[in-house]
Amino acid sequence: MDTKGPAAAHLRVANAIPDGRIEVEAAFRRLDLLTERERGVLLLLATASPNRAIARTLGISERTVKAHVGQIVAKLAVGSRTRAAIVAYVWKYGVHCRLEDAEGIEGMRGIG
Repeated sequence: MDTKGPAAAHLRVANAIPDGRIEVEAAFRRLDLLTERERGVLLLLATASPNRAIARTLGISERTVKAHVGQIVAKLAVGSRTRAAIVAYVWKYGVHCRLEDAEGIEGMRGIG
């Protein structure tokens, strides 16, 4: 199995949440609860952008980004910005896999 490169990175991100596939799929069912702006913020979370960069990209304040992130976390019921970012990454790039699929990938241990 390739332990470096984009495919390995996809596996690391998609498997960062314990029982990640189940949690991500549950969050996907809640995406329709998000406003259009919240979806835009969510997609930028997939790029690991900080609030300042998201604010600059969208032409809004950092405080507004922080409020949107809070709403996203609540509406998707994921518990944290990091988990929302993982859901966003999987949604944006269409990555679906299981924890077992990532065994042996460098850097997997300690993520999450």
